[in-house]
Amino acid sequence: MEVEAGVPTEGPVSAVPSLLSAGPVAYTLHIGPYAEVGRAYRRLVAWMVEHGRESVGAPREVYLLGPTQAQTPAEYRTEVVWPIR
Repeated sequence: MEVEAGVPTEGPVSAVPSLLSAGPVAYTLHIGPYAEVGRAYRRLVAWMVEHGRESVGAPREVYLLGPTQAQTPAEYRTEVVWPIR
């Protein structure tokens, strides 16, 4: 598994950024604990099958609201974005 993390900064960094390809994606917003994010992936796979779409790359997660902003895991917000065709 390849993992890449991104963090907001106030100034320039010396790392080489990766680029995300433009194109259609299957997208959902998972609300709840990280341990339950698998449901979001299963729903996206079901949607792709139902609509005749297929994956063309690795999905990514964007953590919008997590442990440092939320009072409980039930409040976490995670975008799941999956490139498709």
